[in-house]
Amino acid sequence: MTEYIDNIFRFVNNFVYNITNVSDKDVIEINIMEAPNRPYYLANKDIKTSGVYLRYATTSAPASEEVIKKMLIENQEEKYIPQIF
Repeated sequence: MTEYIDNIFRFVNNFVYNITNVSDKDVIEINIMEAPNRPYYLANKDIKTSGVYLRYATTSAPASEEVIKKMLIENQEEKYIPQIF
């Protein structure tokens, strides 16, 4: 079971997992948190609608230009931390 978890750690670093036994089989439940520095995109397609996907339950769909822009703006806002003197 740990070999599967080790493989997951190589690709995703922001998640919580739980191992349970269902019908005499080990089952790994994985909850992946929202990733920082969005959007992530396919390197060969760049940051455009053909390269950025959103996850909806069990399916993925291309992100609209508006959603991509929103993610970029949110990412910049998180990096800006005003200094108080």
